Amino acid sequence: MALIQSLMDGLNGGGRSRGSKSGSSETGNRVGYMKPIGQMWVNAGEEDGRSFKVDKDVVLARNHFMLKDSSYADMSPVIIERGKTKCFLDGNAHEFHDENMTRTIRESYDRLKRTYRGVVVEGTGHCGVGSIIGWSNARCAAKLGVKVVLIANGGIGSTFDELALNRAVCNEANVEVAGVIVNRVARDKVDQTRVYLEKAMAHFQWDTPLLGVVPDGEMLDSPSAFNLATLFKAERDAFMDVHGESAHRPLDKFEVVTSSLERMTEKVYRNMMACAEEGKEYRTAFITHRSRTDIIQGLLAIASRHGDVAGEAVEGTFRGALVLTGDGRYDRMSSHLEPFLQESALPVVVSNLSTAKTVDTISSFTPKLNAKDTRRVSSVIGLYTPHIDTGPLLGEFSTGEYV
Repeated sequence: MALIQSLMDGLNGGGRSRGSKSGSSETGNRVGYMKPIGQMWVNAGEEDGRSFKVDKDVVLARNHFMLKDSSYADMSPVIIERGKTKCFLDGNAHEFHDENMTRTIRESYDRLKRTYRGVVVEGTGHCGVGSIIGWSNARCAAKLGVKVVLIANGGIGSTFDELALNRAVCNEANVEVAGVIVNRVARDKVDQTRVYLEKAMAHFQWDTPLLGVVPDGEMLDSPSAFNLATLFKAERDAFMDVHGESAHRPLDKFEVVTSSLERMTEKVYRNMMACAEEGKEYRTAFITHRSRTDIIQGLLAIASRHGDVAGEAVEGTFRGALVLTGDGRYDRMSSHLEPFLQESALPVVVSNLSTAKTVDTISSFTPKLNAKDTRRVSSVIGLYTPHIDTGPLLGEFSTGEYV
């Protein structure tokens, strides 16, 4: 989604697109967005008297780019909820039958095209995703008559292999690949990656432009307390603060606390002072079992004393978080702590998993952009947009046929 947002920013006039026009606030001069088939949905509230489930990326795009002229129904026409794939294969889920899908997606796209000068259509995962119901990303692009921009993570050999696989799926569906963007490249390998991927694409006669090589962004993949709350589906825990500014601060390190309160406190102060000397904030999330009342009280005290002081303070600034583990069946958290957790500025997330499973879940987690984290959205676009050349795409947009 980060690259999609940056691509739209460039196409709307905010990027380094050669020959681009300046962005316009007029709807007819802007670029629209849709995600025809989504899997991870959120409740977007009511529209025209109906409650809508839409892909979570649609909410982000609609809010950030102020696409209020687009209806949620058109921006996210199809949602595949859990269990729907089995229903389809069992001969049910008639809404996923070919004629129904074609009509739903095509009509939504046509309405958006009439509203905007072009539409960016985002797929879900690689080009083959959706094949289980007969609607891969590549086939969806073919049905809409649009071209595809392939995106892969940084490297040379493995990156080209991944691109080749996706290109083959597009060729099978008779979809033209209009460009390639390489994401999350090591900063000292950006130029090398660009040179050798362009050589590889020329050698195998792809006749496809490399639109951008984007360096990896420090901290942009670091989860926040809000991300963790979403991960553990814990948004409604009564004593969890995930709504303020502190909930969206990136956390750069996670530590499991199994030691005594004294040893943990000594380590926290030592690390806070080291960060202060470097002019940094101490952004560590501490993972501990909910029965460790001493650790919880200690971190609440540290957050109360050091959570709102300047980064240059001698003892440092604490901008961490607390992740509580365990399902509470055997070792419950003291009920006396809940009021303090409610009043504290320390973001607290409850995982309801064991400590080991909590750590494993966080380790394999890559946070996604969300509409409420405006600072991170702006940071991502600021990183990506200058590295993507949208110039080759703008000519296609002038005809109204390109996404």
